[in-house]
Amino acid sequence: MYILPIENINKKNNTTCNFKSCIRSYRPKITGLPDIFEKSEVLTTSNCFRGDLNWKKNLFYINWHFLDKKHVNIHCLACADGAEPTSYAIGLDKYNLDKYSIYASDIDGEILKPALNGKIVLVKEDFQSFDYMGVDYDYYFRKTDKFIVQNSDSAEHEAYEISPEIKHAINYKQADILEHLSTIDDNSNSVVNIRNVMPYLKSSYVDKIFETLADKLKKGSLFIHGAYDRNILFLESRLNDIGFYEVMTDSMLYQKAI
Repeated sequence: MYILPIENINKKNNTTCNFKSCIRSYRPKITGLPDIFEKSEVLTTSNCFRGDLNWKKNLFYINWHFLDKKHVNIHCLACADGAEPTSYAIGLDKYNLDKYSIYASDIDGEILKPALNGKIVLVKEDFQSFDYMGVDYDYYFRKTDKFIVQNSDSAEHEAYEISPEIKHAINYKQADILEHLSTIDDNSNSVVNIRNVMPYLKSSYVDKIFETLADKLKKGSLFIHGAYDRNILFLESRLNDIGFYEVMTDSMLYQKAI
């Protein structure tokens, strides 16, 4: 896996897939890449409280929607370095983090290693997002003297240690999207996040994602996609066809209605 400085991303002519985050960048080199991608190489990038989602509104809705539930499961699929599940844990800590279990997965085991050890890369844009969200980052993160360096990186990144309560709220595993979806045992108390990855998958694999969502999630559970997923042809119509309807305009947050 190569970690590329953000300023070099657009200079790389051999970049074939960009997952459209804009902060730190990882180029996974997955041995035996399964035949689910349109391209043989992918470039993933990641940041906390990624700006294509209205986190304040969506977190408020999730808490309100599941107010009568004793427990809620959050599933973050294709989670890369764990920035998104970390964002959920911190955002939901404002309400009652003990009520939530967060399950996160990525097909690339290498990219998960720092998260499994309670570490994450934070850069300027992450702290800007924390300020916007009103997050006391000194409470949730501690700067270490370590650097996250993986394989043939072209840059070192300072590692931050995640607080124990956030670390213990997230369960990581290596799995592709369908493998993760197949493990969900829903009781109308689930939130499934598959964000900004589907346009890079083969259409037959995306079809299976929709089929599995329809099969595994019950009425009342939620699904969230990303802005770049709107490149999937007839995305909203396809979600409507399997019983999901957007709960707020442009929220990318859908509720299973049947």
